[in-house]
Amino acid sequence: MTTCRKLNLAPERMIRNWTFGVIIIIVVGLVSLLWGSECLGQDSSYTPGWLAKEMEKSSSREFPFLNEWANSPAVINNAEFELLRMITLTNSEGYLTDDLIKIGLSAHWGNFDTCLTIIVGTSPQSHFKDHYLGNGRFDLSDRELRHVFEDAAKEIHRMFLPLFQKMSCQSDMIIEIYYRGFDVGTYYNGEFKLAGE
Repeated sequence: MTTCRKLNLAPERMIRNWTFGVIIIIVVGLVSLLWGSECLGQDSSYTPGWLAKEMEKSSSREFPFLNEWANSPAVINNAEFELLRMITLTNSEGYLTDDLIKIGLSAHWGNFDTCLTIIVGTSPQSHFKDHYLGNGRFDLSDRELRHVFEDAAKEIHRMFLPLFQKMSCQSDMIIEIYYRGFDVGTYYNGEFKLAGE
């Protein structure tokens, strides 16, 4: 039987992060819808110059219902923009593996030892629900549990690999996987370690 750690975030921080995250996702989603066909190599009537003009217009616009900080312009580099675009494209509930469903995803550029950290929330496919005992515990052996979540991590790794390679990172990405809010483990350099190992 395996036990996982509970993800513990202060409610105020969760609300603040959630609100900021929703605003960023909406803005990036709109921009990537307009620009997405270019990134996929398809013909588009929009040019990077047009996009730059639109972004300049939108960044100079002020909203009277927002405070000064919210109306100040934001400057991000291409790596941050591409990461936000990838989060926008992949942060939806859906099939991950035969055993797991992806219910949420977040990512950020690393600091020293890693290039990219991806945090994934999961829940069970219908047949896998019986293996969950509650409170981060499963009725599977560590080896079986590691295999289930390693497959999920490899799928997330595959989804983000084009972005990761585009940035020419010198280190691998870390993928942290949670199951119903409990930390299950971390995938790094092709190996999945259960929480507490």
